[in-house]
This record gives sequence, C-alpha cells and structure tokens, in this order.
Amino acid sequence: MKTIVCILFLLTLTISALAQNDSTIVYNYDGYTIKGIYDTTNYCSNLSISKNGKNILYDTITAGTVQSIKDIKLESNGEKVLLIEYYTGGAHCCTLLTAGIIKNDKYTVKDTLFWGDSGYEIKDIDGDGVMELSGFDVRFAYAFTSFAGSQFPILIYQYKNGKFIDVTKKFPKLIEKDLADYKKQLNDDYLTKGYNCPQPGQDIYSAESGPVQALLAAITEDYYNLGKVDDAYDYINKVYKCDDKKAFIQTLKKDYKLK
Repeated sequence: MKTIVCILFLLTLTISALAQNDSTIVYNYDGYTIKGIYDTTNYCSNLSISKNGKNILYDTITAGTVQSIKDIKLESNGEKVLLIEYYTGGAHCCTLLTAGIIKNDKYTVKDTLFWGDSGYEIKDIDGDGVMELSGFDVRFAYAFTSFAGSQFPILIYQYKNGKFIDVTKKFPKLIEKDLADYKKQLNDDYLTKGYNCPQPGQDIYSAESGPVQALLAAITEDYYNLGKVDDAYDYINKVYKCDDKKAFIQTLKKDYKLK
C-alpha cells in the first residue's frame, strides 16, 4: 500500500528527474543513525532511525528523496531538533521540512513546513539567540498568471514549543525592502510602459494584466504584514485600471485572508 501511495503521489514527475535523485544519506546524531535510502523502483525513500546498529526506532516510507538531515538548536533555551528535508522532485515542487526530536529512544515529528519550491535559510536574523527560517510564501503560484510570472513575498518562521510559527511581522525592515522591490518592478515593467487588460473571454493567465495582479498580490501581503493592508487596496485602486479590479480585490480578501 505504501508503494502505491508513493507512486500515485509522484505520478506527474518525469522518470529522468527521479533517476537523478537516486541517493542514500546517512547522519549520525548522539548515538543514533538516521538513514534515508531512495528507491528508484517505487520512487520513494525509506527513512529509518536506529541505535547500536540494530534497534529500529523509526521506519517509514516517504515520497521523494531525503535531501538533508541536520540537528540544530532553534530556540535560545530549547533542545536540539532534527530537521529532515524531503524533496518530491518535478519542475516546480516540492520541499517539505520536518522538525522532530528523539527522546527515550523514540522519534517524534513535532511539526512540518511546506516550502513548495521556495529556497530557505536558517539564521539568527536579529541576533537575539533565536534562529529563524527565512524563505518565501509560494501560495500565489499560478494564482494570477504563469509560474514564471508569479511572485513570492518574504516569509519567516521561528520554532517554538514544538511548532513552526509565522513571525514575518516581527521584521518590518525586511518586509519594507521586499515591498519596495516589488513596487519598483511593477513600475519599471508595467506602469511606466503600460499593459493591456483582459479582453472579453480572455483568460487572465494569457493577459498582460496577470503578472500585474501577481505583483500587486505580493505587495498586498507585504502591506498586510506591516499592519497597513488598507494602504495596499488604496494602491491597487490607484494603479490597477482593469475592469476586473473589484473581483481581484475580493479574491485577495476572501481567498487569501488579506484584510
């Protein structure tokens, strides 16, 4: 059954992409051996954790490859966690990151982050002894235009009490830089040169206004994280001239909870 699930999950991936991910990764941590073995037969990985070479503490089948394993102290006064990164393969997807602990010879997954195809880095951004996981919000992928034209605002997490917590709002300077970059791109690529609105019956994905909406969506999220979401809609009303403006704003408020 596990094999069937993995094959179905990865059905859309190409065989060539999967073949390139044939790998085994072994990580030793505090007397434990953590091993991820990718199987090109069923396109899954077997992840196992053992002690003294024989006692299996954890043994499961996962989709895709185990890309990396590391132990790290994410909280200033917290215990170390095991971060295990999985990658499903394919053109635009998907990285998942699990945080787990080993206690009394038992491994427990505490929480999982879905990064999509966003890169991320782990660092103490503000020097307070707490590590942040900094990447990008991929939820706007394909929402308003092609993947290439989609935009991904900054997204920052911390790990607290066994959970990944969105703390993006705690870093206004980074958000403001992100916002300024998006506004410059919008102005340089579209507002200065002009763009065509969708014609009757035209799909937004083939319209020039699609990438404009993608940029405005990212701008709205940045404003939201700054606590100034009303400024975002004032900006949209000022710069976006197409007839679908009202529907676009409603989508941001209803579907993406930016209100």
